[in-house]
Amino acid sequence: MKARLLPAIAVCASILAAAAAHAQTISLEADYWMPFNGDGKAETGYMIDIAKAVFEAKGITVAYTVTPWARAVADARAGKCTAVVGAGTDDAPDLVFPKEEQGLGVQTFYVKTGSSWKYRGVDSLQGIRLGVIKDYTYFPELDEYLKTSPKGVKVAFGDDPLSDNLRLLVDGGLDVVVDATAVLAYTADKMGIKNKVAAAGNGGKPLAMYIAFSPAEPKAKTYADILSAGTQALRKSGQLKKILAKYGLQDWK
Repeated sequence: MKARLLPAIAVCASILAAAAAHAQTISLEADYWMPFNGDGKAETGYMIDIAKAVFEAKGITVAYTVTPWARAVADARAGKCTAVVGAGTDDAPDLVFPKEEQGLGVQTFYVKTGSSWKYRGVDSLQGIRLGVIKDYTYFPELDEYLKTSPKGVKVAFGDDPLSDNLRLLVDGGLDVVVDATAVLAYTADKMGIKNKVAAAGNGGKPLAMYIAFSPAEPKAKTYADILSAGTQALRKSGQLKKILAKYGLQDWK
């Protein structure tokens, strides 16, 4: 009887091996940037939720790792990960971007509550201790200003650099911190300092943000097309609205 089972076992093993060979996993990397992408555990972030909803419906597993932003972009360029999360086209124009964006970001300047400083163009940053994040792009005017390596600018890095900058702001080590509006608000609230900081003006126009794919990934365009179509489908079905509502956000369109 056992001998008669061997062919069946062999067939099952062959089927499982074939299925495993066809199974796909995409790896995403980014630094902590809630509500867009979180720690991958208690906080996933809405972009990770979008990626999972889109790709897992196609039988593609999504793996996400929190990584310093500069390393994440380098890993994508080298083909060590499939995509980065929360990229603008200026961050790494060599990556493969979907046609449909996964969000919009507006850059806001935060100060310590009680400060009279307001952003009125880059000239207003002269003599200001400004907190930025390594290899981030903000908006053209500020990006050009930062290329001059102005004195007083502190460049943070790591898995959660914005929190470090906000701590320095509250403690008096910085005068101004800049980042996406939603990220600043979320992070300040989580840190319990939302009453200790205040918005002091916006810079640039809203910029599209994407899950952008590695140019070294042979299926990069295919994945980008799947994500574009999937984002549109989530919007049409109402599922995108539900995903965003979990984070107190509304559709950007």
